[in-house]
Amino acid sequence: PAARNAKSEMELQRAPAGAISERRSNSGDYFKIETASHLEKAELLMRSFRNIKPSEDPTAFDVSYEKQFSKQLLADNRRLRRSAENKRVLPIEDLLTGIEPLLLDIANLPDKPAEDDVRSIKELIQKQEVVAALQFYSAKASGRNY
Repeated sequence: PAARNAKSEMELQRAPAGAISERRSNSGDYFKIETASHLEKAELLMRSFRNIKPSEDPTAFDVSYEKQFSKQLLADNRRLRRSAENKRVLPIEDLLTGIEPLLLDIANLPDKPAEDDVRSIKELIQKQEVVAALQFYSAKASGRNY
């Protein structure tokens, strides 16, 4: 592995400057596309959770889909947040930092959560205007609305 790293470093040193900046540009484009996709998925999750209705049993909510989806998004959110921090993309870093506790709360709900637990998360989503922020930044990150 060390020889492979040394070889790729030598190739980078010999590469034309345009090729290196193109790789960095492609990396930035990939980050934007991946972030836009993640934000769209997070928006869908927040909308879905916000619209949850009690099941036939008024004391039980079915949040199995939202829990599973939230667990998937949580790992991506952490990785993208660190990337945004490293790239110094502060608005995206702040947004990802802001939704992480909500993703964690949803992922850690019991299978049949109490109405108060669901309501408190719904209220946070509404109060923090998370759906609107996700919609705005996913459009911005994907290059729409420019």
